Amino acid sequence: MMLDRHRLFRQVGRLSYLSVFILILLGGIVRSTGSGMGCPDWPKCFDRLVPPTCACELPPDAEIRLNAKRAEKLEKFATLLEQLGMGEKAIEIRKDPSLRIHEPFSPIKAWIEYINRLYGAVTGLFTLTMLLLSLRFLRSRPVVFWLTLAGFILTFFNAWLGSKVVVTNLLPGLVSIHFILSFGAVLFFMAAVMWQQERKDRFIPSPSFPTWASLSVLSLIQISLGALVRERVDMLETAGQLIQQNGWLNMEAMGRLFLVHRGMSLVILAAHAWIWWQCYNNRNRDASFFRWQHLLMVLFILQITTGALNTMFPFPLIARALHILLGSICFGIQLYLSLAALRKTKPLDSGLPA
Repeated sequence: MMLDRHRLFRQVGRLSYLSVFILILLGGIVRSTGSGMGCPDWPKCFDRLVPPTCACELPPDAEIRLNAKRAEKLEKFATLLEQLGMGEKAIEIRKDPSLRIHEPFSPIKAWIEYINRLYGAVTGLFTLTMLLLSLRFLRSRPVVFWLTLAGFILTFFNAWLGSKVVVTNLLPGLVSIHFILSFGAVLFFMAAVMWQQERKDRFIPSPSFPTWASLSVLSLIQISLGALVRERVDMLETAGQLIQQNGWLNMEAMGRLFLVHRGMSLVILAAHAWIWWQCYNNRNRDASFFRWQHLLMVLFILQITTGALNTMFPFPLIARALHILLGSICFGIQLYLSLAALRKTKPLDSGLPA
């Protein structure tokens, strides 16, 4: 039986972008448990291929050597920032003494971060396999190869950025960029899989591409706001100002950004409820597309529920991770429907790949 390379490419492509969502979940667990610095060096963990299980396994001069390596990598990163015209940020990194001190060893946090890195390596293997499989489309459908290459480059650039996140002790801003860039890879891999297939009337997206694209942009802004809110939470938690003496969330310290983020979630939910209602009242609705609408509505409601739990019981670990994961899946579905609408409505003679 001959291997169907077209089908294999689609399967590996789906594994590639689905594995990114698993990475987002693992990243949420890492941040929720405070394990981001569980392995203070990269790609090794305490200069070992496998994390130690107790402090007794650490060499006597581990802290000295790790601090020396961290200082060297920080200087290289600061120099790079200067070359990119970000001199102020480079000065801030050089002058911050906290960036040169790693956290005390914790075997649990080390293994949580290590598992996150291992799965990142698995994702890298998926994307590399997808890139190699895409070579066969270089002549027949070059857009498939170029989309896959773009996703591959972005994935490995984000892995490099992740190493800088570790070196800079989870520097605010850098963590958010690392998170948001992952969706770029998802978009490229989704598009490559979709454009590799023959255009068929599998389902009819409604409304049109501009509407779905606008909703996706709105959700991207919402995700970006959420990343900034999360950085605010981390800062307040470190300073011991996240929770008031009565046990409630310190809303005043959270600021207006948190209120805007919470309000935008209701706007996005209302927009999708309107699309769902229009689809429900359409007797000629596409059943497959309507199932996507059901799924989106359920996921949005669950995501808003986890957001409410984060407010009522200041950011419990499970609610933190689920809130990020559900929001990411909703955004991924929006991207998929945007691409489907674009491919469905684009004229065949537009000069663009069909």
